[in-house]
Formats: sequence, structure tokens, C-alpha cells
Amino acid sequence: DPDRQEGQILIRAKKYIRDHLQEPITLEELGNVTHTSRSHLSRLFRKRTGQTFIEYLTELRMEKAKQLLAEPGIKIYEVAEQLGYQDWKHFSRTFKDRTGYGPAEYRSNLHVMESE
Repeated sequence: DPDRQEGQILIRAKKYIRDHLQEPITLEELGNVTHTSRSHLSRLFRKRTGQTFIEYLTELRMEKAKQLLAEPGIKIYEVAEQLGYQDWKHFSRTFKDRTGYGPAEYRSNLHVMESE
């Protein structure tokens, strides 16, 4: 059943993404893991999630970022590193685009302090 097969591929892809959020992840890599072509995987994401692969990946990272930012003591650049961003400024911009707040602002709204 092709529909079930597509579902299985996506389940494997999503699990891989969750397990490797701290690394840069490409569609090629996911294709290797799921034994699927890049273009097929790309179509699958759009069809099944309503998002592109990058949008899906970014959303997961931002959700994880919110959890990490709620932990006292972790620095913003450490959050960025744990989510596979080489550049914390890029992470900050992405976070602000997605949530409307910069990471520090988001954190202060939660009343969590970053350790000095």
C-alpha cells in the first residue's frame, strides 16, 4: 500500500530529525536514511505535513529552543549550538521571525535567568 509506505518513510524521517536536531541535517542525508530520493522526500513533506522539509525542521528546532530557554543557566549561544546552528545570531533571527521575540526577550518573559 503506497500510502502506508509513504507514512512509514515520513515516520522514519521525522524520528531521524528529532534524534539529530543538534546536527545540520540535509534532505540528501534523510534520503539516505529512508532510502528515498531527495525530490520524493521533499514532495512527501509538503504533501503530508503542509510544510517544506526546512520549515518542518525549523519548527521542531524552535519548539526545542523554547524548552531549552526555559532552563535556567543555559546560554543563548549554547541553545543555538544544541540545535545545530553554527551562528547564534542566525538562530536569534530565526527564533524572532518564528515567535515574535528574541531569545533573551522570550526568556525574560518566562522570568528565567541566564547564568552570568
